[in-house]
Amino acid sequence: MVKSKVWLVHTPKHDVSTATAYGELHYVNRRYVYPDELIDGRIPSSFSINIDDAVELFDPQHDYLLLAGDPLQLVTFAARLVGRYSKIRAIRYDRIADGYVAIDVGMSHGQRPSGLAVYDAAC
Repeated sequence: MVKSKVWLVHTPKHDVSTATAYGELHYVNRRYVYPDELIDGRIPSSFSINIDDAVELFDPQHDYLLLAGDPLQLVTFAARLVGRYSKIRAIRYDRIADGYVAIDVGMSHGQRPSGLAVYDAAC
């Protein structure tokens, strides 16, 4: 049996231990990218290389992307994942549910990027 992983773009400041219900936590980078570190509006190559490596290791059938952390790294990682796999699984914190919930994120086939679909995995 394959063990699922929960991917985080960096080590969070808040407790995400309940996300381990979805799998073992794996970190792409260790910290946030600050605005003064951007190079021509892009994240530094050391962060980008780690994101590319994580895309290669991500298993879209078993793994999850935790939707938390540095927005720039998160969008970069999610875009590269969806570009590579078309559809990924993610988890987000839901205040009403008082915990993490799984969702699917992907491109609707035959549509332009505006066809990005996010829907509850339970539906």
